[in-house]
Amino acid sequence: MNGYVLIDWDEGVFALQGRWIASAGVDGKPFNFQTPPLYQALVGLIFKIGGPNPIFLPVLALIFSVLTLYALYYYGRKIYDEQTALAAIAVFITSEFFLFFSRSGLSEAVFLLFFWSAFASFLVGLGTGRRRIHRDQLRRRA
Repeated sequence: MNGYVLIDWDEGVFALQGRWIASAGVDGKPFNFQTPPLYQALVGLIFKIGGPNPIFLPVLALIFSVLTLYALYYYGRKIYDEQTALAAIAVFITSEFFLFFSRSGLSEAVFLLFFWSAFASFLVGLGTGRRRIHRDQLRRRA
C-alpha cells in the first residue's frame, strides 16, 4: 500500500480491513469479526478522509498515545498529586511497551487509552463513593 512498510502482520490486516470499510466492501479485506471493530472503523474513517495510506496507522497510534499520556497525567493528578502524575508519565514513556506501540500501527495504543480511562474512572469513583462520574463533576474537581 503506497510504498510504506508496516512492521507487523496485524498492521497489514488492520490496513486492509480499514480499506475494506472505507470502500464499503469494494477494496481491501473483509472485516474479521473475531475482534471488536472500533480500531478498524477508525482506520476506515481516516482512509475515507485521507486515502488508503498505511502511514496513517502509526499516526493514529501516536495520537492515542499522546491522549493516553494526558489521561495518565489528569487522573494521576486527580487521585494523587502533580508530582506523582509526572513521575507516572516518566516511567510510562520510558517503557518498552509505550515506545513500541506508540509508533506501530497496532491497536494497543487506542485500547490502552480506553482501558486507562476506565480504570482511572473506577478509582475516582471508589474515592468519591459515587457510582457515576459526569464530565461536569470532573471539571469541578480538577
